[in-house]
Amino acid sequence: MPEHAQSDHSRSERSPLLTAAEAAELLRCSPKYFATNYRTAPGFPRPVHLPGKRAARGHPRWYREEVLEWVAAQRSRRKSLAI
Repeated sequence: MPEHAQSDHSRSERSPLLTAAEAAELLRCSPKYFATNYRTAPGFPRPVHLPGKRAARGHPRWYREEVLEWVAAQRSRRKSLAI
């Protein structure tokens, strides 16, 4: 098994995938706000695209752990700017 496949596999076991609506709920915002602001924010985790019949690129999902790590990084960045 290639090294990158192992890291992706272990990440998926410890962190569930979130839909856009679930990611918005985690971030306490509306799905529309998530789509227009968070999803396009610099450094925000890239989605994993699951296959789907209707969606040309598949259904986007985000690793919960990566979203939480991004939030923590934003908090620490804000704190360092405030000093």
